Amino acid sequence: MNEDFEKELANLKNNEEKIPREVKEKIDVAYQKIKTSRNMKRRLGTILIASIAALVLIVVCISPITQAVGNYLKFGQFTSKKLVEEKFVHQLNSVVKDNEIEIKLEKAYIDQKQLGLYFIINLPEKSKLVSSKIDYYNLGFLIKEDGEVLFTNNSTEDSQVDSYTFNQYFDDSTNTLEISYLINSFENDFDTMEELSVEINKISGVNQGEKGAGKGFSKVEILTTEGNWPLPVNVQEMKNFQPIGFTGNVIETGNKAFGKAYPTMFVVEADQLNVAKNSTDIKLTYESEGKLKESNLLESRLSSEGKVLWYFDFIGYDEQGVLNVQIDGKDVIVLKK
Repeated sequence: MNEDFEKELANLKNNEEKIPREVKEKIDVAYQKIKTSRNMKRRLGTILIASIAALVLIVVCISPITQAVGNYLKFGQFTSKKLVEEKFVHQLNSVVKDNEIEIKLEKAYIDQKQLGLYFIINLPEKSKLVSSKIDYYNLGFLIKEDGEVLFTNNSTEDSQVDSYTFNQYFDDSTNTLEISYLINSFENDFDTMEELSVEINKISGVNQGEKGAGKGFSKVEILTTEGNWPLPVNVQEMKNFQPIGFTGNVIETGNKAFGKAYPTMFVVEADQLNVAKNSTDIKLTYESEGKLKESNLLESRLSSEGKVLWYFDFIGYDEQGVLNVQIDGKDVIVLKK
């Protein structure tokens, strides 16, 4: 996640004076993260996506963080001037209605490593999904290419994808749910596809029940409305941005290291480092606008040659000329464009 965005949320969560109590409770419940699972096994298949990298739920009806949420939710996080001017984020406005619920796939983007989908859902006033008791929402959907299921979050069956993040915002004044999904591809490339179809078959609202200390999430209730909302995605209409190559060295050994900047990720390839084996603090750092920025690690893998592959969340694409891999606060690799 964008570092500035995450810090802004953290500051707001901890600021008792600026946030009303009832809003802060919603933020505390809804803002969740599942840390990166570092699965070092190589997996095979057409589109393979690693175990869960992160899960961020943002569910706030009214709060001071609306602008920050909206920026990230609607794919405004990319800082590269090239990506913005050449419209990396594609406007779709594909709409379908079923069971009195209208779903619009308004925006999408795709590069070699990530597919982004931004939906707007208009719920009828009498829908059971319009409830102040709901803590967060989720869509049950499939993504297909030529009839083959590439992704489903309905079950593990027939799915080659099991890593994604999603963010959301519900406006209770209009009964409008905005939700975006970021689906990650680590070992194989997304951009070889020509046309995808998104098939939504359910919308769920989750009441996490009692959330006090020591109670866990007891009495969880899930409200679901089923339907059929097919939405095509013409990948050929989206501009293809090629990765930018970096080279450098491991500081301690002098051995070569390599990097690739994609619009959504930065991938580092290097020798396996002993210092990294037991570390949970591996970051990509760089200077931007006079400040030191950090990108979080999404996933670690091993290549067929035994090299370590680190996949970092990265939004700068072509902006940086020098990047560092930092482990436990110490620079271990320097990469230059």
